Amino acid sequence: MASPAEAVDYLDRLGLDVLLDMGATSLWQQGRCSVSPDVKAFDQAFEVRLIANELVDVDECDKTLMAPKLLAKSLAMSAKLPAREVFRVRAVLAQIGWLETSVSDAAAQAVFNVELLLRSGASESSVAIDNQLEVFRAYELGLLPRGRRRTKLSACPVSGPDRCHPRCIAAVRALPQASRQASIAFNRSPSGAAGGPFGHQDPTPGRVQMLSSIRLRSVAVAATLFAVIPSAFAEGPNTAKPEEAGFTSTGLARIDAYITNEIAGNKIPGAIMMIQRNGKTAYFNSFGVRDPGTKEPMTPDTIFRIYSMSKPITTVAAMMLVEEGKLQLEDPLSKYIPAFADVKVGVEKKGEDGAMGLDMAPVKRPITIQDLMRHTSGLTYGFFGEGLVKKAYVDAQLTAGDVDNAEFAERVAKLPLAYQPGTTWDYSQSTDILGRVIEVVSGKSLYQFEKERLLDPLGMKDTAFYVTDPAKRSLVAEPFPNDRTIGNNSVMNDPRVAQKWESGGGGMVSTIGDYARFAQMVLNGGTLDGRRYLSPKTIAYMGSNHIGTGSGVVPGPYYLPGLGFGFGLGFAVRTEAGVSFAEGSVGEMNWSGAGGTTFWVDPKENMFVVFMAQTVSQRARLRVALKNIVYGAFDQ
Repeated sequence: MASPAEAVDYLDRLGLDVLLDMGATSLWQQGRCSVSPDVKAFDQAFEVRLIANELVDVDECDKTLMAPKLLAKSLAMSAKLPAREVFRVRAVLAQIGWLETSVSDAAAQAVFNVELLLRSGASESSVAIDNQLEVFRAYELGLLPRGRRRTKLSACPVSGPDRCHPRCIAAVRALPQASRQASIAFNRSPSGAAGGPFGHQDPTPGRVQMLSSIRLRSVAVAATLFAVIPSAFAEGPNTAKPEEAGFTSTGLARIDAYITNEIAGNKIPGAIMMIQRNGKTAYFNSFGVRDPGTKEPMTPDTIFRIYSMSKPITTVAAMMLVEEGKLQLEDPLSKYIPAFADVKVGVEKKGEDGAMGLDMAPVKRPITIQDLMRHTSGLTYGFFGEGLVKKAYVDAQLTAGDVDNAEFAERVAKLPLAYQPGTTWDYSQSTDILGRVIEVVSGKSLYQFEKERLLDPLGMKDTAFYVTDPAKRSLVAEPFPNDRTIGNNSVMNDPRVAQKWESGGGGMVSTIGDYARFAQMVLNGGTLDGRRYLSPKTIAYMGSNHIGTGSGVVPGPYYLPGLGFGFGLGFAVRTEAGVSFAEGSVGEMNWSGAGGTTFWVDPKENMFVVFMAQTVSQRARLRVALKNIVYGAFDQ
């Protein structure tokens, strides 16, 4: 990452001398507090040059509240300059004050709404911006009452990072990452003359000369380029214009507004999302904080517990063995793990005393490898749902002690099945057992096999079962403290504590960049960067419905794929264009994690989407809402 001084040098070389003016002191102070430990670089980069008559006798943090008023005045001074062009300068809007909720008049709220749009990278959303500008005009540009209006921020000192008000620090950290990077790109002119986002400072106090719209467009382009230059900020992919990938800018801006609102409402601490379509990154943004405890910002290298998004990875690894003839879908599980040869089905019956108990019935056919991949094995999960078999799973404490995959499988084999194999879709520990099968067939640990055959070749360098590198432990995302309970006797784990168990069904951690490469490989039909992992026929087979008519399988009472979906091998598969509450395409492949992550691959639209957050309580609602927003942003 470039230092602020390097950012200034870069902009100087472009000849841009207009990127430092209103609110600069506040930006300098916030950056000094929380963006970089290099205080000297900030002091050099943000030489504060104020508009003399406007900011006299105003506390440092009050300057952020004055910025919208100054912005309104600047707009009013030039009838020739389209307001839309001004608002497209994302570097300018990124530094406008973080308005407090106490600023309640409608015009000020409109400023805040525009800030949210452009801070989130929606700089092309001209329609949405113009709608907000109508509010400005209705209030005759009276964005703030005359005189000083103080908020909690106005008490913020600027005497050093150790004394900065936490709300000032939170203001910067709450910005989406890409916009925060752009926000440090304010510059002084090469000659040292003060410049501003709307014009050069006139020697006459209180006067501002307006830039031409052409000049402003140049600033906007430069700020955008600066935010994505790999040498300066090698975080996240370069993004195309939404229209180039078949989206509307206005539609994708709704993602920013929605997620920002979720964070503002304390529903989630942070999130990150990516949309790839037709080979172009149409959308990429990060929001909020990685960890509500440390307040570290959400960044593209944040590591998430992906829980059940481990299942597609494990299933792909198993299908690699199938393609090599080392594993067959019709093989009985007991061929690889003999303990499963004698499993029984637990049937609930009422005893003579009226109490419910379990009768053990023989299986009508063995559990197969296909059953493990499509959740029809009769195994179950104990952390959610009701029933005596599920209770037996909880009581067994399957992961107590430092068990490895072999011991875990032995423990599961001693428990009753919830259903006859091949009859019912029931979410289960099946993929964990599939992980053990991979170990038996390959002669390697599950992680070793996946790392050698899949993860390393794909470039998924941060995807593993535990975060063992001390330098990366601080990158682990955390939920709110009251949002860690997943289910019965189950809370979010700490992936920094390495154990022997490698849960192929729910134990992996990953980053959005890593999982995007996996999703792209699936979308490509099993290949990425010239290397083939599975054949396109195998990927298509995995994406077919394996529990449809003729399969003999019925949905269980906890059918997680939902209406309009079947299930393939490792993925839910969309079978109906309608029925579901979420939009999408027939043939879509998807799955999600209990900790708040989700992804889907849409072959029909040549698109994949990855969303990552750490939340249990909000996960289901977010998945549906974001999916509908994404498809609502389509233009073609």
